[in-house]
Amino acid sequence: MDTLIKILLVEDDDVSRALVCHCLQRIEGTVVICEAKTVQGAIALLERESFDCALVDYYLPDGNGVAIVEEIKLRKQGKLPAILMTSQGSEKIVLEAMKKGAFDYISKADLSPDVLWRVVLSAIALCKSENLLTEQTQKIFEMNEELKSANLKLSKLARTDPLTEVLNRRGFQEVLTREYQNTSRDGQHFIVLLVDIDSFKRVNDTIGHDAGDAVLESVARRLREKLRA
Repeated sequence: MDTLIKILLVEDDDVSRALVCHCLQRIEGTVVICEAKTVQGAIALLERESFDCALVDYYLPDGNGVAIVEEIKLRKQGKLPAILMTSQGSEKIVLEAMKKGAFDYISKADLSPDVLWRVVLSAIALCKSENLLTEQTQKIFEMNEELKSANLKLSKLARTDPLTEVLNRRGFQEVLTREYQNTSRDGQHFIVLLVDIDSFKRVNDTIGHDAGDAVLESVARRLREKLRA
């Protein structure tokens, strides 16, 4: 576990805030607590600083803790675990908080160093695990996309002449087979053109193979522009 834990504590009641701070100081390692008494005060701290965990009271002077949970999810993209605290054990409140992105819930009546220590460290550990899983999943997705792109390039290279970028023998046979099957099924016809370049050998012999390559590229480009396949 990291030796430094930075916690955002949002609680407007002085007695409750002092109790939570006392409990947090019992956590192993160095605990830094940044305090706020309102929703807007918490948002201001979130804009300036990063935290490992947020402990949020439900009832606040300018709103409720769920608004902060939503703000955390929006700003931190779910990477900051938020724990809701309330003196009300309402299942409706718990359900609302969890739906909005809260990691856990704790009743103030159950507050003790051991309980808070367990809840906070569990939330931090779970959040780190989820973040790691998200990163690994994203890397796997990116690798799969790169593999798909590479396979498409290899498939194109296997079916295409590298100079003219028109189909080679293998590619031509695939297209010919596909078109034959399609037209046979639909009772239609298709046309295959056999194209010859007049005096092409003379171009290679007199001007050089680079010029011959340029002629092939030009003819292939014109054919691609005019023909569907």
